[in-house]
Amino acid sequence: MENKANLLAVPITLVLVATGTIILAVLKFGWVYFLIGALVGLMNHGLMLKQSYRITRYAELDPEGKTLNPKKTALIWYLLRVLVFVAVFVALVFKADIANDKMGIWYVVLALAGYLLTRIVFIIFLIIGRKKVDKE
Repeated sequence: MENKANLLAVPITLVLVATGTIILAVLKFGWVYFLIGALVGLMNHGLMLKQSYRITRYAELDPEGKTLNPKKTALIWYLLRVLVFVAVFVALVFKADIANDKMGIWYVVLALAGYLLTRIVFIIFLIIGRKKVDKE
């Protein structure tokens, strides 16, 4: 089910992002921030999938771990995702000009909501598709 969750999370998120962006654009309230946050969330989701498939593939090719250290690789990919998130959100904070614009904090909150939308949809699909454990 994890593959189905991965595959379903992206199009559902895109539909939700498009709907949210259109609503915010009509309201003329920070739709660009929401869209940027959502796209960063989707990009990080893609990086997570790439990492997962890569580690799985190398684990099948080299089960003893001589070529690839899974813990080190997972840490490197995680740091890459954190770096992308931090870099984009620092840029958004500077663009929002929180010190001079009182609405700037809400723009950053919208960007964070867009970012978390991918995670929330993915977690919902994982919960829906989880396998129940039979008690023996």
